Amino acid sequence: MEETNQQPLALRVCAELAGSFLLCFAIYAFSTWGSAVYGINIVFFALATGLAYAAVTAIFSRVSGGQLNPAITVASVLVSKTKILDGILYVIAQVIGAIAAGFAVVKLLPTSEQVAAKVWLTPAVNGFENGSVSYSLLTQYGITFSITLAIVVEVVASLIVVATAMSSLGDHGESSDRHVIAMGLAYGLATAISYPVTGAGLNPARSTGIALAAMNEGLTQNPLQQLWVFWISPVLAAAVVALVMIIAQMMTTPKVPAAADLPQTDADANADTLDDGEFFDQAASSDGDSAEKDVAEESKEAEVGLNNTVTLYMEDDDEEETYRLVTSIRGNSLSGLISTESPIGKAILGHKVGDRVEIKVSDDFSYYVVIRKIDKTESEADDKIRSF
Repeated sequence: MEETNQQPLALRVCAELAGSFLLCFAIYAFSTWGSAVYGINIVFFALATGLAYAAVTAIFSRVSGGQLNPAITVASVLVSKTKILDGILYVIAQVIGAIAAGFAVVKLLPTSEQVAAKVWLTPAVNGFENGSVSYSLLTQYGITFSITLAIVVEVVASLIVVATAMSSLGDHGESSDRHVIAMGLAYGLATAISYPVTGAGLNPARSTGIALAAMNEGLTQNPLQQLWVFWISPVLAAAVVALVMIIAQMMTTPKVPAAADLPQTDADANADTLDDGEFFDQAASSDGDSAEKDVAEESKEAEVGLNNTVTLYMEDDDEEETYRLVTSIRGNSLSGLISTESPIGKAILGHKVGDRVEIKVSDDFSYYVVIRKIDKTESEADDKIRSF
């Protein structure tokens, strides 16, 4: 099997920044210049948005996974596909890239006394009520799209995007050709649902970039005042998707029965019926078997086993990490614990200090660790699991 190595963190962060810039520049461009040619056309915006996300994801997916969206990154961190530090840096890079794209597009807009910048920017910003792209049409009938409708639409549309991303990304956030196509379709559908109401935010970085660039351009509604909706809604959708995935994993992880729940053996059942002499005779005869078992147990002292705390050297990251090997999910996935059902748990079980072990995550992704230390710790009732 061919080993796939994760790119250095700095390179992945740069990929998210560059990808966010290209993506948002494209969306802002066809939302401003494109609307001048094709008008406010939902089919055009849905197709253009889907193609933009698919194209940029294809370019950067092999470097960072092509997340390009803080909501996707939040969900990826919550289900342990992305490390916490990586996720924080990804979100910062995504927002910076979007802001740079927003100011670049605003700077390039052709304006005059007859055509102010707000004419171009109205189809590009995200908003509701008098900030909605449909505001001028709806006011003719005395109605507007309320904040409640905006939140509902953004959450539903973001659920489509985030759920698609989580189902098509690998265990370590790695991408694939299927991921690229799936994301293009998901964003296209989500845009078709949400654009008439909110201008299709779906991505907090995309909403932030153009809101900052357009805040002083004389729009009917300052987009910064409504920006919080376009952060809360996608992040809420990300949390819902992550929660569903964690619950699903809990339900599908087999549980190890407690000792009290194990069926009584014949020896246990007969122990109560034997008199003292018979009982001690059987106990003496079993001493030899017990001694053999003790030798076998000692031979396993240096092997990785259930509830052991193991220090691993991660070759790809050039760093050591310490985990406890547990049996089932009891909490969130950020507490440094790994399940015996996870790829890394299955791989290191039974190995000894000094062993170099290949962790096979999927058919096209694996990595290597070296077992540096094994501590024979005991189980804790409140353990929380890290499932990768």
